[in-house]
Amino acid sequence: MDVETAKSAGRTHFQEMVKFLRANSDIKEILVEKTDRLYRNFKDYVFLEELDLEIHLVKEGEIISRNHARM
Repeated sequence: MDVETAKSAGRTHFQEMVKFLRANSDIKEILVEKTDRLYRNFKDYVFLEELDLEIHLVKEGEIISRNHARM
């Protein structure tokens, strides 16, 4: 959970999550409450795009990934 603003890059917990995901490449899915909590700035989007994850948007009922069409 990250309560810092995402208007600019550098959220502490977000960075810790990215570091953890990079160190644990067997993790391929993350759950996100909703899109606007994840993609408020382009740099954060790029971090996650590089990890090739499947992102489950819980409240929106969608899945985003390179190999999965939006539902």
